[in-house]
Amino acid sequence: MTLFSTMYKNAFEIHKSGDYTASIEAFKQTMDETTDKGEQARAQEMIAFDMFLRNEGDDRIQAIRMYKDIINDKTYPASVRALMLADLALLMSDQGNDFAKQHFSAEPFDYYVESSKNSRYSVYTTAIEMLKASDSIYENSLAEYAVAYNYAVLILNDALGTSTPEATAKLMQDYIKKGDSNIDDMHYQPSNVARQYYYRALATSVSGKRLNNISLADRESAFKLVLSKTGAAENTDKQVKTVLMQARLNYAIFLMRNDFGLDRSSDIRAVLQAFAPSTGGDKDLLVPTRASLMALGDAPDSSFMKANVIKLSAISPDLKLFLNSLGWKL
Repeated sequence: MTLFSTMYKNAFEIHKSGDYTASIEAFKQTMDETTDKGEQARAQEMIAFDMFLRNEGDDRIQAIRMYKDIINDKTYPASVRALMLADLALLMSDQGNDFAKQHFSAEPFDYYVESSKNSRYSVYTTAIEMLKASDSIYENSLAEYAVAYNYAVLILNDALGTSTPEATAKLMQDYIKKGDSNIDDMHYQPSNVARQYYYRALATSVSGKRLNNISLADRESAFKLVLSKTGAAENTDKQVKTVLMQARLNYAIFLMRNDFGLDRSSDIRAVLQAFAPSTGGDKDLLVPTRASLMALGDAPDSSFMKANVIKLSAISPDLKLFLNSLGWKL
C-alpha cells in the first residue's frame, strides 16, 4: 500500500467518525503527499465533501467552488471529474429549489431545469441534467442508476411534465442496463456503493411495474441486493446507514403496494425493525435519517413518500414509534 493510500484510508476513518474539521485537515495532508492528479482530486473531493457536511460559515460556498474548479479542469482524469459531478448532483438533491437555482443556473454549470408541476421537483429535474453530464464526461454506474432513480421519483409524484410514464420507464431501463454494464464497487465511497444499489432497486421496481416486464421476485431481489451488498458497513458509516434506512423504507413500500398473493405484513415489520430503538445501533448514525423524516413530516400528505410512510406506520410499531418521537402525530 502506498503512502497516499495509507493516509487516505486513515483520513477516511476520521471522516466516518463525523469529526469533519479533523478529516478535512487529514485529507489536506494526504493531498500534499502526492503529485498524481487523480490522487490529488480524490483527496480534494473529500475535503469539499466534508466542508459541505460541516457547513460552518461559507463552507458550502467554498465546497461548491472546489467541486466546480476540478470538474472544469481537463488536466484531471475524466473518470474523477465525472464522479465529482455526480457527487455534486447528489449533494444538490438534498437541498431545495432555491439552492439548485442559485448554484446551477450559470454557464458552464447551467443545469437548472424548472419543474413544470412544482418547484420542489426542480431538484430532481436538475439532478437528471447534472447526472447525464457526468455520464457524458465518463460513463459511470453511479450517474446512470441515479438518472433512472430521479426519473422514478418524478413518476411516483406525477411530475414528469410532457413525457409519458411509459416512455420514461423505458428510458429508465436503458440507464439501468448501462449501469449494469459499468457497475463499479471499487472506486466509490462506501456510501455511493450503497446509493447505486438503492437507486437501481427503486428504478427497477418503478419501471418494472409501469411496463409490466420485470417479475415481482426480480424486483424484490433488487432491494435485497442493496442490503446484502452494503449492510456490513452501516454500523460504522453514517452515510451508509442513511442510504440503507431509505432503502428499507422503499423496500417496505414495495412490499405493501404490490399483490404477492399473500400477506407480507410480517416481512414489512422485519424490514422496518431497524427503526426500533433496540436495533438502531449508535444513535448518532441515525441523525441524518431523523432529519430527513422530520422534513418529510412537513411535506403535503398527498406526496408519494409521506402518504406511504403513514400507511407503513400502521403496520410497523417500530416505525410508528420512531416517527412519533420526531413529532409526527400518528
